[in-house]
Amino acid sequence: MPTRSGLVEIDHLMCTVSDMPAAVTAMSRLGFRLTPESEIGGMSNRLAQLTPIRAGSANFFELMTINDRTRVPALMQEILSGPDGLKMIVHVCDDIESATRAFAYAEAPIGDTWHVEREWVSDDGLIEDVRFTVLIPQRGALPFFMNAYKPNSLSQYTQPKFQHHDNGALNIRRVYAVCPEGRLAEEVAKLETVYACVARRSADGSFTITPRDVVLDVSDPGLSAHRFEGAVPLPADASTLVGLQIAVVDLTHTERLLRANSISPICRPGRVVVRAEDACGMMIEFVQASETHCEATERGTGNEL
Repeated sequence: MPTRSGLVEIDHLMCTVSDMPAAVTAMSRLGFRLTPESEIGGMSNRLAQLTPIRAGSANFFELMTINDRTRVPALMQEILSGPDGLKMIVHVCDDIESATRAFAYAEAPIGDTWHVEREWVSDDGLIEDVRFTVLIPQRGALPFFMNAYKPNSLSQYTQPKFQHHDNGALNIRRVYAVCPEGRLAEEVAKLETVYACVARRSADGSFTITPRDVVLDVSDPGLSAHRFEGAVPLPADASTLVGLQIAVVDLTHTERLLRANSISPICRPGRVVVRAEDACGMMIEFVQASETHCEATERGTGNEL
């Protein structure tokens, strides 16, 4: 196992949506403010930018849809195929060679490398040359789609004006995934190798892996169905990403906003769970942020690499 993976953090999650206008409506009902739609080679996206927990990474989820399949690379067509929901974990990395070795150690050698360059115009009119390299492991080598990118700047993904949401969302704290019971230990071991850290087994049988601040929580379908009370459909024979945990300023306020917008969440002590059918195919678990967490969030600009 490598002693350093080069993967700094779980930076963001990609969620495929088949109908962008309907997805925007759904996210607005949940209290999220989205960035304007941006076109990317036959696809378009909108982001729910949250506040980075600390410098060196962004923190958001991305709604992505295909507009013109003839212009979309085969790999992206595969990633974005199937029903709406979470499709990929995107990591920010600080060292391409270390990240490449980490994937290789996990028997997921890099299948493709993309070099992207484009201009981004900030609110004050400054033109920034945005460049990043994307490492894409071979398909099928990991439990679910994952990649890593090394940007020269995170400014485009950490815009303060988009980090304030009606639901009080601060940041993504946890990513939920399921793996078939018979492959759970094997898949977790592979993830330990990728992240160069040891997974912890919780009392309920789930595994948690923490590259830095955002936790990857992996369980089998039976446990996940019990924990989330049917809030998200769970395949019995495939590993998949199923949901996010998002810390909010005031959980009571978040629940009231949801109910005011005709959303009926599952409410349990310390958490409010939105069903996948109301959140573009992904389950969202809102939790109360601690005072320490709020203070740390205020300091986390996320613009440094």
